[in-house]
Amino acid sequence: DVQAMLRADVIFGHYDVVVHQRVTGVVPGTLIVDEAHLLSNPKSLRSAGVRFFAGSAKRVIVLTGTPLWNKTRGLWPLLATTNPGAWGGKPFQFAQRYCSPVMSEYGWVYGETSNVEEWRLRRDEVVFEVQWDVERPDLAPTQYRFVDLPLHIDMVTTLDIAANELRTDLLGEDSTIGAIGRYRRATSALKVGDVVDAALA
Repeated sequence: DVQAMLRADVIFGHYDVVVHQRVTGVVPGTLIVDEAHLLSNPKSLRSAGVRFFAGSAKRVIVLTGTPLWNKTRGLWPLLATTNPGAWGGKPFQFAQRYCSPVMSEYGWVYGETSNVEEWRLRRDEVVFEVQWDVERPDLAPTQYRFVDLPLHIDMVTTLDIAANELRTDLLGEDSTIGAIGRYRRATSALKVGDVVDAALA
């Protein structure tokens, strides 16, 4: 409901909602994007939807606890969300400036960070690393418990099909992170019932 959105002080939205609800009258004061590693593919509808709202927000904060990038080039989607236009309007412009571009016989190849001093100065203005044990040492450390569950033959077949589809996608323009995310969803969908039963037990 657009009118409800316009009246609200705080709006919570799922990524899938953001894709379809590009309401021009909604001007966020502060846009907070959680699980921001899901924006790693700059061409995805999800990334475009978030950038739509980020462009009119007074301030943007993106959060992720998932370290994903081993190359500077992979940070462009998040930087473009937090500072629309400041890092180049396209990933290509960013990569040409900060990712050591080299022209090969097949096109541009990008490597380690270039213009390092400028990159560090600009990055440090907008990127903050927060560590749980530093910020809240009074809290108990996170506890993880691993539960091994058997995979039935039909589950194995379903996962094999999903893995084959991901290999095909990765030959195209899909991002590795996006592919891994879809595979994780496939495994979760198959095992969630057993996990719930184990937790209840």
